[in-house]
Amino acid sequence: MDTVQPRIDEILTSFFTERLIGATGMVRKRILRVEALLRECLESEGEEILVPADRVVLAAEREFGPSGAFARTMYAEDLVFVLCLFVKSPWLQGDRLLQPVQLQVVKALVTNISVRDLIDLHGLACMLLDIGADVRAATWNLNKDRREKQRLRRRAERVERVITANDEYRRRADAGTG
Repeated sequence: MDTVQPRIDEILTSFFTERLIGATGMVRKRILRVEALLRECLESEGEEILVPADRVVLAAEREFGPSGAFARTMYAEDLVFVLCLFVKSPWLQGDRLLQPVQLQVVKALVTNISVRDLIDLHGLACMLLDIGADVRAATWNLNKDRREKQRLRRRAERVERVITANDEYRRRADAGTG
């Protein structure tokens, strides 16, 4: 990673531009909403993950333009630390239509910055594993209700088959004795 590294703003602009290609309607709106939420998370939570020297840089940038200062000054590795927060409450969205998009975006963004060699994979291995685990857990919880409904539907179908079989047995038994 000896080359000039892009700032978070450049990374996100490129990533979301590609992500929006072909997206229309509600899908497009959800992707844009996730981008806005992520940028809000970066600006409100990002300073907390910075070392003192980077906080000074951020404070100076905010003097010139407070909106988007974190994304304009920090790099991919800082983004990874904030993504750890973005997949947890209060940032993890409760909207059952928005949350899957948020989780897909985080997963794709981590893949994107990893493949582009913008982060030290070995140095951030634990953070990346944590993000992956949080995405899987949130996805599991998101699908829990659907799995429970499927389980109950299968059970109801089994009960219905047993009742039908019992009724058929009784009908045949009554026909044989009558």
